[in-house]
Amino acid sequence: MISVIEKTSTYLLFIMFGYAFKYFNILDKDDANKLGKIIVLVTLPAALIKNADSIVIQKETLLLASLGIVTNMFGLLTGFFLNHRERSAKTAAIMLSTASYNIGNFVLPFVEMFFGGVGVGYLCMFDCGNALMGLGLNLVAAQSVSMKTMRVSLRSILKTLLKSAPFVTYVLLFVFAFLNLSVPSYIMDVANVAGGGNSFLSMFMIGLLIRLDLPKEKLKAIYKTVWARTLLNTALIVLILFFMPIPATARIVTALCIASPVGSISPIYAMQCGYKGDLVGMASSLSIFVSIVQILAILIIFA
Repeated sequence: MISVIEKTSTYLLFIMFGYAFKYFNILDKDDANKLGKIIVLVTLPAALIKNADSIVIQKETLLLASLGIVTNMFGLLTGFFLNHRERSAKTAAIMLSTASYNIGNFVLPFVEMFFGGVGVGYLCMFDCGNALMGLGLNLVAAQSVSMKTMRVSLRSILKTLLKSAPFVTYVLLFVFAFLNLSVPSYIMDVANVAGGGNSFLSMFMIGLLIRLDLPKEKLKAIYKTVWARTLLNTALIVLILFFMPIPATARIVTALCIASPVGSISPIYAMQCGYKGDLVGMASSLSIFVSIVQILAILIIFA
């Protein structure tokens, strides 16, 4: 237990560094957005590539990818019913807050530290389904209830997915694994250097995004959304840890993925649905604290 807490405290320290830089006005939210672009376009894909050897097509692959899709669907339905099935931009915002998982920026560093390449392989399997939903199909579902006239088509969905560097990286890595090919050594060397900074940058960025100044008039809706997400994810975690017929490491890694915070793209998608409030941003900040507690509990009990 002490070992788990010591290792996890390293990441908590990085988050505190990020929040301290924001608190003392050294960096701000705009800097976090720029840092996020570096992570999404450079360090996160590199971190995935440097663990490419751990990605193997096996019987669990389709199951874990399907779980990534199904869990997002449960989140979307929870958000839809949470706002009494009202077709509005607010409902869309709630749906985007109760679905999607920020796995690459939040959970990947923990999995790398505790489970190595094997764990990253399982994470990638789950995150393929999660990325398909979080980077495209969740937006389609949210727009369908937001009363917006923005046209959504298969072409626009594919365009969104192909603009996502992590998603494209996943696809290429699984193609390599399916064809039993190895990533060229030079690319692997570059990925090892660039990907080595992903853990620190991800945790540091999360610290920059944390908000503690919650407006009282909006607390009820925010807390309601976060509690609904937390209860749903806790139930899914229990089901997977105790009843899913997959290897123990796969169960733990999948549980960690489900314990991750709201997807970082969700606030942007909420704006595209016509929502102008800050419910998604606040829910994202609160979900970080919930995720830390859940991840610690999973690691201490099961790792």
